[in-house]
Amino acid sequence: VGGGSAPDENSAKSARLSVDTTAGVRSGCLASVTQKVTVFGSGSFGTAMAIVVARNGYEVCILTRREEVASEINDRHRNKAHLEETLLPTNLSATTDVKQALEGTSYIIHCIP
Repeated sequence: VGGGSAPDENSAKSARLSVDTTAGVRSGCLASVTQKVTVFGSGSFGTAMAIVVARNGYEVCILTRREEVASEINDRHRNKAHLEETLLPTNLSATTDVKQALEGTSYIIHCIP
């Protein structure tokens, strides 16, 4: 039954996303040479998704509606309201300004209930 061959390891690898983690990244929600991802929402899920994406080499900007959360993320690299024990990557920042968050964005992740 079936004469197909199993997928080879090289084709599976080529289907995976390739990320250049050596590209320069900056904090602040400005575009850079690295692709930028904007995460809508600074709750537990939004923060966790932002961490995963940032750890994969993307510049990440969290759009939050609370200025104190944006300041905490940008100044201390923490979100004390959610995942307070987790140190956030330096290529992850936050803003309350929609235009700033979306400037230069390649991808958007929606994490608002």
